[in-house]
Amino acid sequence: MKWVYVVLIGVLAVVFIYLINTDEAPALNPFPQALSDEPDALLTGFEVTQFDTEGTQLYRISATEATFYERLERTNILGLHMMVYSEGRDDWRLRADEGTYEERLTDPLLTLSGNVLLSSVGEVQSTVVVTTESLNIYPRRQFAESMSRVIVENEGSKFHADQFEVDLATKDVRFSSASDSKVELLVSPSS
Repeated sequence: MKWVYVVLIGVLAVVFIYLINTDEAPALNPFPQALSDEPDALLTGFEVTQFDTEGTQLYRISATEATFYERLERTNILGLHMMVYSEGRDDWRLRADEGTYEERLTDPLLTLSGNVLLSSVGEVQSTVVVTTESLNIYPRRQFAESMSRVIVENEGSKFHADQFEVDLATKDVRFSSASDSKVELLVSPSS
């Protein structure tokens, strides 16, 4: 009768070992496989200042509201105001109704739209004021280009152009028009 107990214990041990090896625990995955498209942060009334490697201030951005999407490496901005500095001086002021900053690009891009106003500030050169509906700014390169027709004002002159580019560091301003249109002088300085 002892051998029956030994065989029964042996069979139970084999079944127990079989169940342990074949019964897999369910995989626990507390996070979804793909991140959602929901915003990661909502900011109200914020300011960001960017410095170069030597500690010189490059630009400062403030806004009434921003929505940050980490997965997309994008920030949507409302009520944007920006100051661009060159050699520590305040050289350009910028405002726009809204903008999108995309960090994921090799050359990060700030795309502005809605009542965009860019004005130079300085003692050496005369003030240039550019008004447009959309503008691309490459903050690291300190370069801006229009995405729509612009009105440029400078020393009593006011004219329209189809394209506008500016090196924000050197204040080198270039504008042009397509072959089927022309630069229109709206107001000229009095002689």
